[in-house]
Amino acid sequence: MQVGSFGRSLADYMTLANMLQLCASLAVDGVIAGGNTQTQANNALTALHQFGCQ
Repeated sequence: MQVGSFGRSLADYMTLANMLQLCASLAVDGVIAGGNTQTQANNALTALHQFGCQ
């Protein structure tokens, strides 16, 4: 079986996951969008999925 690409290191996943869990402060800084906690959480989760986290 051929592999299209190799995964990221655990440190990459954990760093991004920890960063995106801070939804409110990240929204204030413009890193994620959302006017309420639910929208911020959804946008953070989408960003995690786009990064490759499941």
